[in-house]
Amino acid sequence: MKRKMITAALTASVIMFGCGFGSGNTYGDYEEAYMALMAPGSLNTDITLVLNMEEETVRAEGNMKMDQSGAMYFELEMGDKKVTQYAKDGKLYSDVDGAKEVYDTSEKNAQKPVPKDGDARKEEGSGFSTTEFMEEFASMLEAGKIREMGLLDPIPEQMIDEITAKEEENGIIYTLDLPDSFMEKIFNIMIREQVSEEEYAVSFSNLKEFRCYMHENADGILDGMRYEGNTDVTIPEALTGEAEKTENLSLELQLDVVDPGSEVTIPEMDLSGFEE
Repeated sequence: MKRKMITAALTASVIMFGCGFGSGNTYGDYEEAYMALMAPGSLNTDITLVLNMEEETVRAEGNMKMDQSGAMYFELEMGDKKVTQYAKDGKLYSDVDGAKEVYDTSEKNAQKPVPKDGDARKEEGSGFSTTEFMEEFASMLEAGKIREMGLLDPIPEQMIDEITAKEEENGIIYTLDLPDSFMEKIFNIMIREQVSEEEYAVSFSNLKEFRCYMHENADGILDGMRYEGNTDVTIPEALTGEAEKTENLSLELQLDVVDPGSEVTIPEMDLSGFEE
């Protein structure tokens, strides 16, 4: 399967794993640590994403910066593939392995890549590759979607099954359990929104062992976030070129904050070669 065809069918659903926090006093404690992290109005975080399916593993590493002006810089490397994005003043500059594009991200003129037509995707559907599938899935972890889906924002506490806190030598670890039904619904809705025809929609089911771990350092500031879980992924015949297949996909997403609580400044990016 060619990567462009898979990209049209997948979404950044994975980033929905980055979610908020629970109830009672524990929720209040987390909220205080979260506010301390975001107090400067900027953020610098290293990203590690590990996907496993059919005993194959894909690992992606990168960095994301947001500053007080609203600008964002994002990069992700995975093998020989590299994605770089820079968002500022309603524009998203995207460089994927040297292919440069500009999108208008303002609310009025928001642009999204247009899915390829069905005939082309059917032609490309032969020779399904699990590794390429996971690589394209990982590449959907992008700057625009992180901002749109609120990866680092807390979600309403009624959407949390349970939150607990455990003190350790260098801080506190918050453990959050999220309802499987909620995550499954979000995944499937997001998948359907990314394709023009239902037959190309990848679906998720049987989410299990899904947890978020948030670390608060000795200064009372969040400095690390890890999201873990696994789910069954059903890939339709239109994408595999063969019979529909269902495989288990496990995910680990780690966000390590660089100098938590410090102000971040993003330098101007060289925008030569970008065409709108």
